[in-house]
Amino acid sequence: MFLCLLSSTLFIARAYAQSNSPQSFSDEAMFSSLRPCAQLCFFYTYSGGVVVDELGKRISCSITTTQLSRLAKNDCFCRTDLQPSAKVFISTCVEALCSNTNDARSATSAYGSYCTANGFVDAAATADQPTATAQPTATADQPTATAQPTATAQPTATAQPGRPTPPLGTPVPSSGYRVSVTWNIFLSGVASLLALMSWMNHAC
Repeated sequence: MFLCLLSSTLFIARAYAQSNSPQSFSDEAMFSSLRPCAQLCFFYTYSGGVVVDELGKRISCSITTTQLSRLAKNDCFCRTDLQPSAKVFISTCVEALCSNTNDARSATSAYGSYCTANGFVDAAATADQPTATAQPTATADQPTATAQPTATAQPTATAQPGRPTPPLGTPVPSSGYRVSVTWNIFLSGVASLLALMSWMNHAC
């Protein structure tokens, strides 16, 4: 338990010392690998051998003065919210002095790697990446089949109140009265009988 606590304390103390100490980018191999024209955008050596932190000045960091250097502290030199401005300056400056975009990319990459190695978050890794938006699916509205009107039931003939329903096949006169077939035959027979009796009277 004691060893874990001691280890954590030493880690925090070392991280604080790194962030609170002057930046040492010029001591890194990644800086030495840059072309001299690109190195001028980070440091400039004035008369008397004084090395001045040009990048730290550009992003308005407080400068720690020693006998031979004027350097910004790491906590400002690599501060995440200042990194975008620093990278814009590095890219513009190196491209102008080296006349080469490859040198500009190498310089900004070296700066970002230095900050990451010293425990700072690279601003490029936290930038919001555009998310792929869902493409609208083609939904052609197909006409739906409409229901056809159904055939309505025809009104059925209702029986007249007080009248008997005629048997099937009985003719219906235009007057609306239903006459029985048997009654017609009876009337025809009576008429024939009367005509026969009248003839017999005349004959006698």
